[in-house]
Amino acid sequence: MFNKIKLGIEDWKKLVDDLERIAEGAPLEMVTNLTLVHSHDEHHHEHHGIDASSIAELVDYISRTHGAEVYQHLHGHHGSVVFSKSGNPKELIKVLRDVLDYIKLNCDCVLHTMDGEFHLGRDLSGIYFGDGYKITVILPNSDGKRLRVHELHF
Repeated sequence: MFNKIKLGIEDWKKLVDDLERIAEGAPLEMVTNLTLVHSHDEHHHEHHGIDASSIAELVDYISRTHGAEVYQHLHGHHGSVVFSKSGNPKELIKVLRDVLDYIKLNCDCVLHTMDGEFHLGRDLSGIYFGDGYKITVILPNSDGKRLRVHELHF
Protein backbone atom coordinates (compact mmCIF):
# COMPACT_ATOMS: atom_id res chain seq x y z
CA MET A 1 0.00 0.00 0.00
CA PHE A 2 2.75 2.48 0.93
CA ASN A 3 4.59 1.77 -2.33
CA LYS A 4 1.43 2.67 -4.26
CA ILE A 5 1.12 5.97 -2.32
CA LYS A 6 4.82 6.72 -2.91
CA LEU A 7 4.40 5.98 -6.63
CA GLY A 8 1.41 8.35 -6.77
CA ILE A 9 3.41 11.15 -5.16
CA GLU A 10 6.27 10.55 -7.59
CA ASP A 11 3.88 10.79 -10.56
CA TRP A 12 2.68 14.23 -9.41
CA LYS A 13 6.31 15.33 -8.88
CA LYS A 14 7.21 14.22 -12.43
CA LEU A 15 4.33 16.33 -13.74
CA VAL A 16 5.58 19.39 -11.84
CA ASP A 17 9.10 18.78 -13.18
CA ASP A 18 7.77 18.63 -16.76
CA LEU A 19 5.74 21.81 -16.29
CA GLU A 20 8.79 23.57 -14.83
CA ARG A 21 10.82 22.51 -17.88
CA ILE A 22 8.15 23.95 -20.17
CA ALA A 23 7.71 27.18 -18.19
CA GLU A 24 11.46 27.89 -17.94
CA GLY A 25 10.85 30.06 -14.87
CA ALA A 26 7.91 32.01 -16.34
CA PRO A 27 4.43 31.79 -14.82
CA LEU A 28 1.92 29.43 -16.40
CA GLU A 29 -1.82 29.94 -16.52
CA MET A 30 -4.04 26.99 -15.68
CA VAL A 31 -7.65 27.02 -16.89
CA THR A 32 -9.83 24.26 -15.46
CA ASN A 33 -13.41 23.25 -16.23
CA LEU A 34 -15.14 21.05 -13.65
CA THR A 35 -18.48 19.37 -14.35
CA LEU A 36 -20.26 18.40 -11.15
CA VAL A 37 -23.34 16.25 -10.66
CA HIS A 38 -25.48 15.45 -7.63
CA SER A 39 -23.87 12.61 -5.70
CA HIS A 40 -26.84 10.31 -6.34
CA ASP A 41 -26.67 10.83 -10.12
CA GLU A 42 -23.17 9.36 -10.33
CA HIS A 43 -24.34 5.86 -9.35
CA HIS A 44 -28.04 5.86 -10.22
CA HIS A 45 -29.96 6.83 -13.30
CA GLU A 46 -32.20 9.18 -11.36
CA HIS A 47 -31.71 12.87 -12.02
CA HIS A 48 -31.54 15.13 -9.01
CA GLY A 49 -31.01 18.84 -9.18
CA ILE A 50 -27.51 20.09 -8.43
CA ASP A 51 -27.19 21.80 -5.05
CA ALA A 52 -26.65 25.47 -5.95
CA SER A 53 -25.41 26.32 -2.45
CA SER A 54 -22.74 23.61 -2.65
CA ILE A 55 -21.53 25.02 -5.98
CA ALA A 56 -21.56 28.56 -4.55
CA GLU A 57 -19.45 27.40 -1.60
CA LEU A 58 -16.97 25.76 -4.00
CA VAL A 59 -16.75 28.95 -6.10
CA ASP A 60 -16.19 31.02 -2.95
CA TYR A 61 -13.55 28.58 -1.69
CA ILE A 62 -11.55 28.62 -4.95
CA SER A 63 -11.75 32.41 -5.21
CA ARG A 64 -10.99 33.16 -1.56
CA THR A 65 -8.36 30.49 -0.90
CA HIS A 66 -6.48 30.56 -4.19
CA GLY A 67 -7.23 34.01 -5.62
CA ALA A 68 -8.42 32.44 -8.86
CA GLU A 69 -10.94 33.88 -11.28
CA VAL A 70 -14.00 31.62 -11.04
CA TYR A 71 -17.20 31.31 -13.08
CA GLN A 72 -20.14 29.00 -12.55
CA HIS A 73 -22.99 27.82 -14.70
CA LEU A 74 -25.81 25.66 -13.38
CA HIS A 75 -27.85 23.44 -15.69
CA GLY A 76 -30.36 21.94 -13.25
CA HIS A 77 -28.98 18.39 -13.29
CA HIS A 78 -25.33 19.41 -13.32
CA GLY A 79 -23.14 22.42 -12.82
CA SER A 80 -19.94 23.71 -14.34
CA VAL A 81 -17.23 25.62 -12.53
CA VAL A 82 -14.43 27.17 -14.55
CA PHE A 83 -11.43 28.72 -12.85
CA SER A 84 -8.22 30.33 -14.00
CA LYS A 85 -5.04 30.73 -11.99
CA SER A 86 -1.54 31.91 -12.89
CA GLY A 87 1.59 30.90 -11.03
CA ASN A 88 4.53 28.56 -10.97
CA PRO A 89 3.91 24.88 -11.79
CA LYS A 90 4.25 23.65 -8.22
CA GLU A 91 1.68 26.18 -7.02
CA LEU A 92 -0.76 25.35 -9.84
CA ILE A 93 -0.65 21.61 -9.20
CA LYS A 94 -1.17 22.29 -5.49
CA VAL A 95 -4.26 24.38 -6.33
CA LEU A 96 -5.63 21.68 -8.64
CA ARG A 97 -5.17 18.92 -6.08
CA ASP A 98 -6.60 21.08 -3.30
CA VAL A 99 -9.75 21.88 -5.29
CA LEU A 100 -10.27 18.19 -6.11
CA ASP A 101 -9.84 17.29 -2.42
CA TYR A 102 -12.26 20.05 -1.43
CA ILE A 103 -14.91 18.66 -3.78
CA LYS A 104 -14.52 15.14 -2.38
CA LEU A 105 -14.68 16.25 1.24
CA ASN A 106 -17.07 19.21 1.27
CA CYS A 107 -19.50 19.17 -1.65
CA ASP A 108 -22.90 17.56 -1.88
CA CYS A 109 -21.90 16.69 -5.45
CA VAL A 110 -19.22 14.70 -7.22
CA LEU A 111 -16.79 15.52 -9.96
CA HIS A 112 -18.15 13.92 -13.12
CA THR A 113 -15.51 15.21 -15.56
CA MET A 114 -12.79 17.79 -15.74
CA ASP A 115 -10.68 19.23 -18.49
CA GLY A 116 -8.24 22.06 -18.77
CA GLU A 117 -5.22 23.68 -20.32
CA PHE A 118 -1.85 25.08 -19.34
CA HIS A 119 -0.80 28.26 -21.15
CA LEU A 120 2.59 29.94 -21.36
CA GLY A 121 1.74 33.46 -22.41
CA ARG A 122 -0.55 33.08 -25.42
CA ASP A 123 0.73 29.60 -26.27
CA LEU A 124 -1.04 26.38 -25.33
CA SER A 125 1.50 24.32 -23.39
CA GLY A 126 -0.51 21.30 -22.31
CA ILE A 127 -3.95 19.81 -21.85
CA TYR A 128 -5.54 17.61 -19.22
CA PHE A 129 -8.79 15.75 -18.70
CA GLY A 130 -10.22 13.21 -16.31
CA ASP A 131 -12.71 12.54 -13.58
CA GLY A 132 -12.78 12.10 -9.81
CA TYR A 133 -10.29 9.23 -9.94
CA LYS A 134 -7.72 9.85 -12.65
CA ILE A 135 -6.34 12.76 -14.64
CA THR A 136 -4.48 12.42 -17.94
CA VAL A 137 -2.08 15.26 -18.76
CA ILE A 138 -0.55 15.64 -22.23
CA LEU A 139 2.54 17.83 -22.59
CA PRO A 140 5.22 18.29 -25.24
CA ASN A 141 8.29 16.11 -24.76
CA SER A 142 11.68 17.81 -24.41
CA ASP A 143 12.63 16.80 -27.97
CA GLY A 144 9.71 18.82 -29.36
CA LYS A 145 8.68 15.95 -31.66
CA ARG A 146 6.61 13.76 -29.39
CA LEU A 147 4.11 14.13 -26.58
CA ARG A 148 4.50 13.03 -22.99
CA VAL A 149 1.47 11.57 -21.21
CA HIS A 150 1.07 11.56 -17.42
CA GLU A 151 -1.69 9.50 -15.79
CA LEU A 152 -2.29 10.64 -12.23
CA HIS A 153 -4.50 8.97 -9.65
CA PHE A 154 -5.84 10.53 -6.50
